[in-house]
Amino acid sequence: MESKKLKLLITIVDRNLGQKVTQILREEQVLINNISLGKGTVDDTFLQYLGIGVKDKDIVFSVVNNSLIPNIFTRFQNDLHFNQAGRGIAFTIPIESIGNDQVIKILIGGKKDE
Repeated sequence: MESKKLKLLITIVDRNLGQKVTQILREEQVLINNISLGKGTVDDTFLQYLGIGVKDKDIVFSVVNNSLIPNIFTRFQNDLHFNQAGRGIAFTIPIESIGNDQVIKILIGGKKDE
């Protein structure tokens, strides 16, 4: 089934970097993205000790074809420096059952049949 090819990609970055994440995702042909505002819960003194500092976050939710994930993660590492502590985090969750075949085709970039 087509839905096994889909993942929900969740990316968490400092506030105002969500647009940069969605730009990378659009360049990688991921067109379904939603930015939500988030707020960290860690104490400010602890954040300063770790050198992180910013608690306000952008959380980007994206529907991604599984075959695109390796390239996206490479771009996040190269362009946004996710390999450095405190720069951001991204992970995927499988999408198992989301609707009929028409919905799945639209989510993976296909066109709706007339």
